Amino acid sequence: MKMRFLVPLAVVLMSAGCGPIGPMPGLAIGGEEQAAPDNFEFVQDHDLILIRTFFGGWLPQVHHIWGVGIGDGIYAIGVPGASWRARIIDDPTVLLRVGDARYKLTAANVNDAEETQRVFDTYIAKYGPQLEEILGRPGTIEDMSDLIRFTPY
Repeated sequence: MKMRFLVPLAVVLMSAGCGPIGPMPGLAIGGEEQAAPDNFEFVQDHDLILIRTFFGGWLPQVHHIWGVGIGDGIYAIGVPGASWRARIIDDPTVLLRVGDARYKLTAANVNDAEETQRVFDTYIAKYGPQLEEILGRPGTIEDMSDLIRFTPY
């Protein structure tokens, strides 16, 4: 009887420190914290980045997201219903991991049409075929309606 309880408990405890697995969020982001660079264009060389948000200021959650780097910011689409998106409304301070580097950044909505167009063009260059496969159509500027910019604070 005890083994039936202990084995699942051990699996849960062992996986608690793991990063995300597919669509399942994790708790650990890993990487080495670094000062944010002046230019994040190298983000284009990474298909996925990791974002760590907090719930109530203490419980971390780590997700894989798509992102592009333009100048001193990293941009991502905050798809409605994404738990990471809901969490940054309460606390915009996040950790983003790109490759082996981890950066402490703050999130803000993008409302500028020119900035949105620049990000859209970069997003399509990087993720166009994947977006089309997911959406069943080519991506449009309207898909950027919930655009988030992450910058150093």
